[in-house]
Amino acid sequence: MFSSNNALKSCSSDLVQTIHEIQQKTQAPLALIILSVLSNLSSACQGMIDVKNPTGAKTPTDLYALNIAESSERKSTVDRLTSKPLLDYELRRKQENKRLLKDYEQEMFVWQVKYRKAKKCFQKAIESDDPNVELYQQELAELIENKPKKIQLCQTLFADTTIEALLYGMSGASPYATLTSSDASNILNKFNANWLSNINLLYDGDTIRVERKNSESFTIENGRLTLALMIQPKMLKQMLEKQNDSARHIGTLARMLVCYPESTQGHRFFQNPDLSENCGEYIEKYYARITEILEQSSSYQAYGHRVTLEFLPEAKQIWIQFYNHIESQLSWQGGLSDIRDAASKMANNVARIAALLHYYTYGTKQISLECTQAAIDLGYYYLEQFKHLFGEKTLQEQAFNNGSLLSQWLVKNHKYGTYVIPKKVLYSYGPNSLRNKDKLEMAVWYLHNTGKLVYYYNSKPACIHLTQQFLLENNLQ
Repeated sequence: MFSSNNALKSCSSDLVQTIHEIQQKTQAPLALIILSVLSNLSSACQGMIDVKNPTGAKTPTDLYALNIAESSERKSTVDRLTSKPLLDYELRRKQENKRLLKDYEQEMFVWQVKYRKAKKCFQKAIESDDPNVELYQQELAELIENKPKKIQLCQTLFADTTIEALLYGMSGASPYATLTSSDASNILNKFNANWLSNINLLYDGDTIRVERKNSESFTIENGRLTLALMIQPKMLKQMLEKQNDSARHIGTLARMLVCYPESTQGHRFFQNPDLSENCGEYIEKYYARITEILEQSSSYQAYGHRVTLEFLPEAKQIWIQFYNHIESQLSWQGGLSDIRDAASKMANNVARIAALLHYYTYGTKQISLECTQAAIDLGYYYLEQFKHLFGEKTLQEQAFNNGSLLSQWLVKNHKYGTYVIPKKVLYSYGPNSLRNKDKLEMAVWYLHNTGKLVYYYNSKPACIHLTQQFLLENNLQ
């Protein structure tokens, strides 16, 4: 069993301290914070960094992240805190855009005055057979040739948009974008074949051509897109059912780093008032480093330059070992056979994560061993998360999960002195996912067989009796 904590042991000390400071400040799940930070590294670096993995393939470094968490898990708080340098940088760009637009409008006004005057003089010269007609014509032609070019406003952060608006925005001054949301149900509900196919093309860095009937067509070359999405589990389930799991079939979900961390609710005790008010030392360092990378990226983009990171020999070796191990688990008897789609893309994602961690930490072109190991540990963690959420579970795993759900409900809803519960009460008021005969039977028999309750299935009405073992284990006496 891998955990997000394991990966931190191999990661840069400054970044680890930043993540722990954010956790102390927000008391949100650690894994949620880590994936949010990775998304911001992706957004900052994607405009200038590519990675060459040990197979020789060069790929982008942008990540697709899907953080799944219940309401009140402080998703929005984490998102605002980790993405602050991106939001501040985008605000400065918007202010610059306003200045450029104002300059353009002034230039355009002056040009229009000159154009109307030159056009009028040219028309009069033609009508009066003026011998200087060619001079007027030349003056008009030069004005037309030197017409101020329309400003291509640059937007890189998108919150809630259609795929058409996103792609059009990427066709402007910058082909690099980040689609982010702390409540992504609206975005994910817009998923369709057009959405998903274009999202997949952007992940791979392929060229996108958008043909339009009523307006200008456009092309996006070397586009990069970071997805930083957060959603509640019920909304994700509804979306997948509504879309008939098309996000999985087309391959978009398989490209995502999916995380459903354990809740911290019930353990978020108020401790340090200073920490909740002020950013810590390492959070400030994180802000400064992200801002520095964004400014570097802007400079690289201005000259059309990109940097390709490669693995050091020892880092290359452990990446190959990871790749081969994953490949060995894809056969029908392997542990990853039910999530081949995600597993087959994880080595690619690990290479991207390693490049991002390394560039953030060192800013050099050869990826270190420790950053690669951290990326591998995270890769295993995200595979386990994907398998837990979308893999095919054995009957034993289903029984355990259903039994655990029922056990949690019994603890939460237990009334002291009440040990016998009619089964029909569970049908009416129990966990939503267990209000089904087969699932409820599986859950009840699992707890019966593990000594947590006694199931009187032949009594009328059928009922369950909580055992002394269950009451003691959960401090319910």
